[in-house]
Amino acid sequence: METILKKTIIALDALPAVPGKSGAVGAFRKWMQILPTLREDIEVILFVFPRQAEYYGKFLHDAIKDRVRFVLVNLPSNVFVRVVAQNTIVPFVCWKMKVDVHLSMNPEPWFGLSRTLEVFKIADLQYLESPNEFGFFKYQYRKFAGRRKVHKSDLIIANSDATKDRIDKYFNIDARKIAIIHESYDHELFTTEQKEKSDEDILVKYGVRRPFLLYVSSFRPYKNHYDLLQAYKLLPHRLEHKLVLVGNDVHGFKLTVAEMVQNLGISDRVIMLDYIHHWELASFYRQAAIFIYPSKYETFGIPPLEAMACGCPVITSNYSCIPEIVENGAEIVDTANHGLFAEKMHSLLIDKKFRDDLIKRGGIQCKKYSWANNSKETLNEIMSRLLTKRKNG
Repeated sequence: METILKKTIIALDALPAVPGKSGAVGAFRKWMQILPTLREDIEVILFVFPRQAEYYGKFLHDAIKDRVRFVLVNLPSNVFVRVVAQNTIVPFVCWKMKVDVHLSMNPEPWFGLSRTLEVFKIADLQYLESPNEFGFFKYQYRKFAGRRKVHKSDLIIANSDATKDRIDKYFNIDARKIAIIHESYDHELFTTEQKEKSDEDILVKYGVRRPFLLYVSSFRPYKNHYDLLQAYKLLPHRLEHKLVLVGNDVHGFKLTVAEMVQNLGISDRVIMLDYIHHWELASFYRQAAIFIYPSKYETFGIPPLEAMACGCPVITSNYSCIPEIVENGAEIVDTANHGLFAEKMHSLLIDKKFRDDLIKRGGIQCKKYSWANNSKETLNEIMSRLLTKRKNG
């Protein structure tokens, strides 16, 4: 590949990626670790708040320490400050440091960076799919900022074919600006092997005992807890499997889910937990009888791959990109058909051959995705577009 500059500076705008709250954390962590190893002329900087720097700093190994720098934004890390910083401080620093590439997963800065290759990785279009969930003002802001960012960016990264289709639908841009690059899961964390603490000890910490069915994602309307709970209620009562729901509460929807559970009369069989760190989450996947992912909308969907990698059989919905990502590594169902949904769960619990076959297929499917491949493809696209931008002046 042709070298464009003696040193190419790639800025990762990680300000919105708050550990424990944002799924984007894993992507920024892996890019920080992998991108500098792919070419000797690459330098990576991360825009972070102080607490983020403490987190990301734990993953800096000796081979990359001299080519990764943190740019600290010493301001309160709330949403308003973050948006202001991304529209003022980030562009100024990019200009002052002569940054070649700015990669962000949020729609800021709005006005683009003329001397810098602007890369926008889109992993969230829920505000366009379900605007009522965001409220009027937040929806209008995301719509305005997202549209400006898409049209100002030099490269749009979509994480699935389904996401690309939605970008085409909502933004009507030149398809040549879009590159499809799949995400991945953390291969070091999510495996069939236990780590330092035993899986049983971690489950006890959270008050969970086997056997249980598992759901992992946030508490939001489009995650489709309704169909999951309706189907779970139909399972034979002789089964001892509880349903464990793990995830962040978004806009108070966890209370709505709790009310659903109570109204269905299954409060004694459902356990609701908050966010669990990835280092402990793998234990839940390994010990669960089934992992269930009923979401109605995703741009990619990492949890099913995490479960597959941990040797847990997976049932997913047939919505959006999910069939594209899991292929035959999961049992795909129409979750609105509660009877069929419950039947698939029951079959996986009692049919060992079916279960073993699905676990095997899942183990093969998840290995198709890696952050190493994602980083290589991302860098190839970046360098190609950067070369074109420099040639065109």
